[in-house]
Amino acid sequence: MAVRYTLLHSSNGATAELPTAAAINYAGGINVPSGPIDEFILVFNGTKNAAGDILGDFSNSISNLRLTLNGDQFFTFQAGYSTPATDQAGNLGYLLNSMGPGRSVSQVPLAAAAGTVSYFARVPCGRQAPNSTGRLEYSLSYSALAATMVNTTGAQFQIWGRYNDNYQTTVTVGQATTVNSAIATQQVVMTLPSGVPGTLAGFMIMDDRATDADLTSIQVISQSDYQMSTAYWRMINGDMNNGVLYANETISAAALVGGAAGVAVSSNNLQVVQFVPGCFFIPTYGLTLASDVRILCTFAAARAFQFLPIITAPAGSRTMGGQRQTQAVKSNVAQAVLDASDSLV
Repeated sequence: MAVRYTLLHSSNGATAELPTAAAINYAGGINVPSGPIDEFILVFNGTKNAAGDILGDFSNSISNLRLTLNGDQFFTFQAGYSTPATDQAGNLGYLLNSMGPGRSVSQVPLAAAAGTVSYFARVPCGRQAPNSTGRLEYSLSYSALAATMVNTTGAQFQIWGRYNDNYQTTVTVGQATTVNSAIATQQVVMTLPSGVPGTLAGFMIMDDRATDADLTSIQVISQSDYQMSTAYWRMINGDMNNGVLYANETISAAALVGGAAGVAVSSNNLQVVQFVPGCFFIPTYGLTLASDVRILCTFAAARAFQFLPIITAPAGSRTMGGQRQTQAVKSNVAQAVLDASDSLV
C-alpha cells in the first residue's frame, strides 16, 4: 500500500495536551506499528478562551518539540521565541513550511467561530519502523496563553503516522547551535550531528525576539564570497515571493471584508507575507557533511541566536503487503527545499 494513515495517539476533552495559562510541557511514549513512516502528523483542535489568545497561527504557542523513533531523535526544535499574542507566523510553522508547502497549516475560522483552533503540523521523518513494535517518544512544550484553552468535548491532540513506501528521503532536524552575538561581524560554526548520514538541505536561523534589526547580513562561506543581506536570502529561499502563509486571527475575526467593486470576499483565507521577523531559512543545496558549516554574520545587537540544521539522505523503504495503490506519492524534503528556492528559475 503506497500511503496509509494510522492514528497512533489521541488525548481528548479535559486531558487534551493543549496550551494553558501557564507554560507547560507534555511528554509521552506510544507504540508504533511496523512499516515505512513518511511523516508524523500532529493535530490540534480546541477553542481559545478568547480569540486574541493566539493572534497568529497556532505554532506561535509551541516553544519546543522533540520526536524520537526507536532511540533516534530525528526532530529537535526549540523556538527562538514564541509569542502567542503576536500576529505572525510561528517559528515552528515557518520551519515546517520551509521543508515543503502545507506542512504547517490552520483552518481559518469565520467570525462566528473566531475562537476555534484546527491546526496541523506534518513533521517529516522518512524511517522504517521495525518488524517488531516500534516506539515513538515525544516532548511538546507551549508558551503561556492569556487564559487556558477551553477543555470541551471538541478539545483534542492527536498524533498520526503516514506510512508511505515511496518516501525518498530520511530527514533529521538536528540540535541547534546557539550563539551569543555581539555588535560585530562574527564567524559562527554550526555544529552538525555526528553519525547522521546525508547532506545539508538547509538551516534555519532564529533570533530570540521578533525583530529583523538584530541581524543584517549573512555569508555562508561554502557558497558565497561576500556577505549578503537578509533580504537577499529571502529572495533566494522564496520567502520574498509571498512565500510565507499563516492563519491570521485579526483578519479571520471579521466575517466579510470588502472586495473589488463592492463584492464581498470571505475572510477565511491564509495570510500571505514575505517574512517571519528574526527567522531566516538558508538553503544549502545538499552541502556535504565533511565538516561543520562556517557562517559570517553581521549582528546589530547582543542576542541569542540559534542555527538549526536540516539533514536529508536518500532512503528506500520496504514494500507493505496487501492491496496496492497504483500511483506513487514520492515525498522528498531535499527536493521541496530546492523547489522553494528562486535560484532554480
